[in-house]
Amino acid sequence: MIQGFLQDRYPSHTIRTSKYCLKISYPPFSENMDISGGGIVIEVSEDEFIFAGLNFDVQFTPLSDSHYAAEFIAIEEGEFDQESWVRSRRLKRDELVVRFNPIYSIKKVKVFAY
Repeated sequence: MIQGFLQDRYPSHTIRTSKYCLKISYPPFSENMDISGGGIVIEVSEDEFIFAGLNFDVQFTPLSDSHYAAEFIAIEEGEFDQESWVRSRRLKRDELVVRFNPIYSIKKVKVFAY
């Protein structure tokens, strides 16, 4: 699954993947904003995602009734060199959201539902 998203007048969007509901949240919208939020998500596997973009947060919620929460196994910031992922830094995995600042970045996220 590959899905793009862009900030509009709504404060958030919801994207359904094979196992999770992703809530994409944006900073408050203003007509005077220099940069609106937006990006792309690629579902590499049911528990691994690549996000690219800026100015948004992502929260994961399991779709299955047998799981009540999702937790991050790893959050990495980096880039692709040809087809290979090159990690520039590993982020704290105890966060509740994956945060993208007003500067474009790419993050690889691994999660699990429990």
